[in-house]
Amino acid sequence: MPTFSTRRRFLVLSPLLSIFLFTLAACTDVTGVTVTGKVTFNNEPLTSATVFFVYSDGQERACNTGNDGSYEMKNVPVGTAKIKVVTFAPIPPGLAPKDGPVPAAVNIPAKYKKENASGLTLDVKQGQNHFDILLTR
Repeated sequence: MPTFSTRRRFLVLSPLLSIFLFTLAACTDVTGVTVTGKVTFNNEPLTSATVFFVYSDGQERACNTGNDGSYEMKNVPVGTAKIKVVTFAPIPPGLAPKDGPVPAAVNIPAKYKKENASGLTLDVKQGQNHFDILLTR
């Protein structure tokens, strides 16, 4: 039979353990994984683009590419995602210098802008995922 001191330790440690486990769960990303990669168009980094992962249940994740065409998408659900890529002007028209032309978005084929036409899919798995997106004319 447990002694009074054992019961008291249990009563003191149980709430502390519960708080620790709750904090651990709250700080851990259990809803998705991270996918990294690089987007290229005709073997050149695509630096002004947004990558979208679209799931059959309507969920969608998106992130922009960096200066070297790389992307890192966090909180991505596990499962099969269709992928689309949309380009944008590197400098928004309102922020461009007044004495020069506004850079235009890279013109990629229209099929890459629609997840059902791009032909790009990824089976996202638990753990770290890497997927380079190679676009061509």
